[in-house]
Amino acid sequence: MVELSRRSLLTLGGVTLTGALVGGTAVGIVMRQQDTPDPDPDAPMTIESWLASRTAPYYIAHRGAADVVPEHTLESYRQSLEWGAQAVEISVVQSSDHVLYCHHDLTLDRATTLTGKASSRTSTELDTAKVNIPRLGPSWTGANMPALPRLDAALDAVKDRAVICIEPKDDAAYPYLIDAIERHGMQGAAMIKLDAGSPRISEAQKGGYPIFAYLGNPESASVANIKALGRTLNPRTDAMVLPSHVAWEEPLAGETIRTAVNTGVPVWVFPVHRRSDVQHFVELGVQGFVTPDLGYLDNSEPLTSTDRWASGSLTAGELTRDPYSNAFTIKWAEQGVIILAFKKRQSFILLGQLCPIESPSYRISFDVTFDPPPRDNWQGLSLVFGQSDDSYYEHRIGRTDGYHALLRADASMYIYRHDDEVIDGTELARRGGTNPLEPGVWTGLTLDVAPDQIRWSRDDGTSVVSDDASFRGGYVHIGCTATDGAMKVRNLTVT
Repeated sequence: MVELSRRSLLTLGGVTLTGALVGGTAVGIVMRQQDTPDPDPDAPMTIESWLASRTAPYYIAHRGAADVVPEHTLESYRQSLEWGAQAVEISVVQSSDHVLYCHHDLTLDRATTLTGKASSRTSTELDTAKVNIPRLGPSWTGANMPALPRLDAALDAVKDRAVICIEPKDDAAYPYLIDAIERHGMQGAAMIKLDAGSPRISEAQKGGYPIFAYLGNPESASVANIKALGRTLNPRTDAMVLPSHVAWEEPLAGETIRTAVNTGVPVWVFPVHRRSDVQHFVELGVQGFVTPDLGYLDNSEPLTSTDRWASGSLTAGELTRDPYSNAFTIKWAEQGVIILAFKKRQSFILLGQLCPIESPSYRISFDVTFDPPPRDNWQGLSLVFGQSDDSYYEHRIGRTDGYHALLRADASMYIYRHDDEVIDGTELARRGGTNPLEPGVWTGLTLDVAPDQIRWSRDDGTSVVSDDASFRGGYVHIGCTATDGAMKVRNLTVT
């Protein structure tokens, strides 16, 4: 087998595209102008230096590195900086005694160990709060929960290393926020993030601050509102920020994006988790991407060849259907074992930390058990491979090219090809179940892909083979097609 290579460099018209070629298509694209000098790494990052050096697509760390580290914590901000973030988005609330804290919600219930409004708690109380996001894994639970950070500590961590895009979630905190920026000497490195309807926009502009103005939902991102907002913003320093999707599977309408781009103000979208979304929006003229997974999108997190589940935490690029939703969260069993069992839904996860696979020859191996098994014996495990991009896969949604290898609960094995916009896959190979699966008993599975063959094998010697060569390399998902039961996975390796 051939080891995974680094992502290839493609050059086109003076622009470098970092990605892989899969079936003649560039995937995981990152575009950089070749004649743009890299900023001096020792020089403090300011708005002016960022404007001078950035080229589309560029990234703004959303809540830090919130796909893998609890949001709005020092640990999350620092992880985004380690990935090379040049801009970090920070949300701010205040205590009853006007101490500022980094936190997204006005209330504490969703993401901390405290409850109620932040503004009703004293700073002494808020200093005891821990940030609690269990879906990110056991390494961030219990005694490992990070502290709810004071804004002063966050500014100290980010100062000179990145621009801050900072929002007072509590409007009454605005003057205290401006005071904190100025006390830290960060006037030249701060954008003020505000809802498009906020009266604070003009106040911040008078104070000389660039504006991160957002239309927070698809309903507010109307043509009239976009045009009105465009007239209030400075095309050189400000940004118009739009929601990336209407729903998880439906990106914001291209006409809406083009209307925003035509204002002449740089357009950013949020939140963005997938490289395929970057490629889609770049083609519409979007420049900035507000992302909680910068390490995956810009390739600064190295490719892996094995899972890291033993660490009890997710890896950049390891994405469920909606990484911000508790409805789509993997569960954690014993060390090194994950459970895919979304409630009343199919359970799939992108293994982006392994992708794109560039070689036409590779092996994927892992162990699986169903405990309990799905009630429908026709359902079971699906290993999805050969996808040309990292758009979300779920069984029979017909949104991408590639293959899926099945192990059903009745122990039958199949290989299918699936084609974009076609719901029904094309069966390539099958074998009936010969060794029934037993709840809680592990089964070893191996997928071998060669230029002219695909082999899907169990550790009992059962296998199915196809000579279809339509797709090679690309992206991988693993999941359970059932809406009940629980599927455990361990020891995932790609070589």
